[in-house]
Order: sequence, then C-alpha cells, then structure tokens
Amino acid sequence: MKLGHYTNTQGLLGIYQGKTLRATNIKFLNDEHEFIHALELIKRLITETDENKATPYVDAFNEFRERTLSKITLLDQNTSESIFTLSFSEKTDLLSQWRGYCPSNDGYCLVIETDKIKESADHDFDECYFFKCIYNNDEKERHLKDILNECWAKYRKGSDKIKGESVEELRKKILLLASHFKHPAFKEESEHRIVVLLNFMPDDRVKFRQGRFSIIPYIDIKIGDIETIKKIIIGPTHRKDLAERGLKSFLETTIDLPYLLIETEIEKSEIPYRS
Repeated sequence: MKLGHYTNTQGLLGIYQGKTLRATNIKFLNDEHEFIHALELIKRLITETDENKATPYVDAFNEFRERTLSKITLLDQNTSESIFTLSFSEKTDLLSQWRGYCPSNDGYCLVIETDKIKESADHDFDECYFFKCIYNNDEKERHLKDILNECWAKYRKGSDKIKGESVEELRKKILLLASHFKHPAFKEESEHRIVVLLNFMPDDRVKFRQGRFSIIPYIDIKIGDIETIKKIIIGPTHRKDLAERGLKSFLETTIDLPYLLIETEIEKSEIPYRS
C-alpha cells in the first residue's frame, strides 16, 4: 500500500540521510487527547453496565469491573509511555495536512510503500501493528463493547489463572484500539498508523528531539531500501521551481545517481501558495 507521510525540509533531510522514519510517543502527539478519550470511554461503558444483567455472576462481574478499571488507570499513568506511532495518510495533497505538519510553507509529502516499512519494523520490534484510524464514535464504542463482552465471557467461568489472563487481554486490546482512535473532525485525513509497543521501559532504542513545547521521545523505524519512497510531492511554497531544483540536486547527491536514473518521482502540490 502506498501512503503519504508529511514532513518539513529538516525532516526530509533526516529521512534520507538516516534512512529512517520517526515514530513518536503517543503522549506527545497533537491529538494525544484521543488516547485518553478511548480510556474514558471504556471506563464509562463498564461503570454504567448494570451488574444485575450479569446474573448469576454479579459478584464476578463486580470483581471484573474493579480489576479492569484498575488496569485502565495504569494504562493512562504508565503504559502509554511505551506506545509509539508513525502516521501516514491516504491523501497526499491535503491542505489541512500541509498546515499541520509543514508550517511556513516548508513541506513535502513522501509517498511510501508502507508494507516495506511495516516489514522493517516487524524485524526490529517484537510488537508492531498497522492500523487504519477509526473516526466514527459509534464504531469506536462498538469495538470497545465487543472486546469487553469477549473478555467478560472468558472471565466469568474461568479459573483464577484464566481470569487474570482475560483482564490482561482486555488491557492489551484497549491499548491497541486507543492507539488509533481519532476525533471525527480529522476524518478527511484518512490516516493509517504503524504502532509499536515496547515491552520494557526504559528502552535504549528511545531517542529524544526538541519539540515546540517539550522534549519529545521517539524511536527510529528503518526504511531499508531508499527506493521504498516512490514519490515526493512538494508542498505549497512561493518558489516551487526552486524547491524542485534543490530537491533534485539533493537526491542526486544522496543516492549518487543522475536524477534521470532515480526512480523517485517529484510532483508539485496543486494547492496554491498563500503567504
């Protein structure tokens, strides 16, 4: 699958020179509140459930509820520090994406074979997933109810060991769902995510960069063959011709081939420049 990854000039230079993409800690994303929203939603669903409907397992349900709520609290406080996401979009020339990821008319969208990136991440990390983001609130609730019912069905008739396993399974599934829930207002982005879970923290693969408001943790995901990047779209800018000339020169030097022999296409955004 070919999807777009938006970045600025500094990001593009780093991607080509390091042959890596950065997956950011989920708590440091602009839409981090979506992760919190998913946890709050499952809390509401399980808290509002009438335990009398669990007859003849009322006591077991109350126990299940308390253990689940305890796990969710830990997810918010601690486990989220081990979730890293790398974003792609089906839309490769979208004004909201240029504005969000490439301010000051300094942007590029790299069209990448994401299957190859996922293969690379699978090789380097024990737990790696590829999701299409969920925007519809009814769909979010349906997914959460499904996993809640599934794990409760195992819990209510299980041994102590199975009960512990079912609560841990629920914790993991909530974590993964929350990692790709997004607000409906962002639906036009059609975002997909590679999600990496690190089993132990601290992890020496975690690096740090300067952010606008804080130091931001991230991990590198290797690209492998640089030809995995199939196209580069130059974003809205005052001098697209100059941007194209500089990009071609950079690719020739970095890949060490004349531009005519380089497979990566270069296109210009169709969105007009606005100062």
